[in-house]
Amino acid sequence: MALFTLPGRPTLYYGGEYALAGKRGEKEGEILAPKFTLSQYKPDAFTSYIAKLAEIHGKNSELQIGEFKEVYLDHRLYAYLRLDGNSAVLTVLNNDSMDQYITLTLPKKASIAFDLMTTEPVELTEEGNIKVFCEAHGGRIIKLK
Repeated sequence: MALFTLPGRPTLYYGGEYALAGKRGEKEGEILAPKFTLSQYKPDAFTSYIAKLAEIHGKNSELQIGEFKEVYLDHRLYAYLRLDGNSAVLTVLNNDSMDQYITLTLPKKASIAFDLMTTEPVELTEEGNIKVFCEAHGGRIIKLK
């Protein structure tokens, strides 16, 4: 998730989305880039997840050219904004083995917040804060307007 929301161009090495392993050896060209026939591989939960992240990145200019602003960081949670004009994308990453609920103060008050992966609304408070639930070892990508 961070790969598609942090500044920079997301890069997947060919075959990485199918968990193909590249190896180094004497015949490096053959081993590093094994023959790949797309028909051998069927989309699965992981490839669908990567496709959804790529779609979100492509449809939200904040993730391509937006300003980066760190919102929260501790040993469990990392939250940052990508801002572009009147909208923003908030990413919350949970590195803990337990689910986390966090209330964050936003630098600009938003009136709409929804999860870009699920389209579910996310709670905003009257004070301009956002309440985010994040599953263990998971993340959220939230559009703010």
